[in-house]
Amino acid sequence: MVETGQALRWVEEGQRLFEEQVATADLTEPSLLPGWTRAHVAGHVAGSADALGRLLTGARTGVEAPMYTSDESRAADIERRAATQTPKELYDETVASGRRFAEEFAALPESAWSTQIRHRTGIVFAASDIPWLRAREVWIHSVDLDTGIGFDAFPAGFVDALLDDVSRDLARHDGCPAVTLAPDDRPRTWQIAGTGPAHTATGPAADLLAWTLGRRPAPADLPTLPAWL
Repeated sequence: MVETGQALRWVEEGQRLFEEQVATADLTEPSLLPGWTRAHVAGHVAGSADALGRLLTGARTGVEAPMYTSDESRAADIERRAATQTPKELYDETVASGRRFAEEFAALPESAWSTQIRHRTGIVFAASDIPWLRAREVWIHSVDLDTGIGFDAFPAGFVDALLDDVSRDLARHDGCPAVTLAPDDRPRTWQIAGTGPAHTATGPAADLLAWTLGRRPAPADLPTLPAWL
């Protein structure tokens, strides 16, 4: 995971970017995510801020709190927000939920940073890693709003940290192909330690990240990757 202080700075920058898009975009238009409008994306990002906040509350109080009561309730909440909240209400909730998340982390004593937290996917990590998860949410979904923001707008260090995560996580999927990510604007490579013949993907790091996240079609002569999450 990423150093907590750096992750918090990326949360602040990404939250601001996401809010700017929600404030000016037509939220009834489709997003880059199949079946979701921009309103769905905004509702999801607001809801996920509070869900991660619940994990922080559990770490602070010692009383474990799930992110959501169920996957069904999570999906229903997103649909409710998209269907019933006005653009102004979605914007206001985007801002307010971001503030609540920041306040919840600020209230977490450093003695609780090492508390082990269980994500809804079953992954266990330290409470101090939650800001990195939030940073990923606000930056990636800023692209998903489809307002013209691309992965090339991400800070270089953020792209690299995400490639660390994605290359590791993809390799855990059964049948994931073996791929070396060799961006032409970085002095290093990333390995997706999959199976079968080895492939090499080249190009800008931001483009390779978009591909590994499923936001761009596979480059020519390269296999299809499994979904990241």
